[in-house]
Amino acid sequence: MTRRLPAFAALLLALAACETGSERKPAVSVRLRTTPGDTIAPGDSLHMSAWVINREREPLKLEFESQCQVEMFVLTEDKSIVHPPGGGSTCISTPTSLEVPANDSVRVDDAWLAAAPQPGEYAAYAVVSSYHVTRGERRDYKLSHRSNIVTFQVARPPS
Repeated sequence: MTRRLPAFAALLLALAACETGSERKPAVSVRLRTTPGDTIAPGDSLHMSAWVINREREPLKLEFESQCQVEMFVLTEDKSIVHPPGGGSTCISTPTSLEVPANDSVRVDDAWLAAAPQPGEYAAYAVVSSYHVTRGERRDYKLSHRSNIVTFQVARPPS
């Protein structure tokens, strides 16, 4: 059975496919997985795991200008952000770093409590914030990377 993508999901997938940097495939990418997969009940939590993947043959140290390294977002069908609370980042401007081994990944977890959501389709994705990579004397600035987009349903509450 083939599941047709709703227009909302198709739009989000098109946005995620946009390149954020050069034509060369980035050394770092991010992949998101959610649990449960298709449907979540009001009052349950959506668990999100993002893997920051290093495709290089050498370890990478990503240097961030804030404590936001990997942020996860949950959006309603009308693109309102419901996670993180308040609709956006609450990061503190403190330099941090993330080390990703060669040809390996680092996992980052988050969760969204569906306390009182409207039933319907939602989408989740992760973003690796803009960062610097230091190579010898050179410090390269890299744009942020967005993960795949995961769509899911919030079920109607039981009557």
